[in-house]
Amino acid sequence: MKHTVYKLLLIRLISVGIGIGFLVIYLFVGGCSHISNMDDVPDPISEFVTEYYPGMAYESFDNSEEGYRVKLLNGPAISFDNNFRWTNINGYGMRMPNLFLFNCMPPALYQYLEETANLGDVFGAERTAKYYRVTLLDSTVTYNISDASIVENVAGAHGGASTSNIIIQNHELPSSSAEFV
Repeated sequence: MKHTVYKLLLIRLISVGIGIGFLVIYLFVGGCSHISNMDDVPDPISEFVTEYYPGMAYESFDNSEEGYRVKLLNGPAISFDNNFRWTNINGYGMRMPNLFLFNCMPPALYQYLEETANLGDVFGAERTAKYYRVTLLDSTVTYNISDASIVENVAGAHGGASTSNIIIQNHELPSSSAEFV
């Protein structure tokens, strides 16, 4: 009789343990907002993510009148316009891939980042019809499309005012930079 009680108690403990295990798995998987249907992500966006962030999973995907936004799991958030052109990337602490910088930045901006040894320190990027801007650890670098100038804004020490310096002034626009790609 004593062994029967222990067996029943052991079976109940195992059943409770299995139940808790399933509950934990359900809460973990059910609590995540991963995209389950990859068909929701337009092909040009999926191709962009595959090229510059291979192997990263999607956390969320939204579309609105302004365009599209994809958040990668433990990675950047990327915004696209309605023509599927990237407009903003927030790396959330993750560095921008060098391939992205090489392929998607104007040659003069890429060259400036390379010459100043900042290629590995780009954490964000933004582009409009007027400029390209990259976010570094303690500064931003802006390439103005209209006059091909590059301006670096360095954050002030201890929350002080930032300072701006025109780094390069080039009135001859490279042909690939003159067009908003």
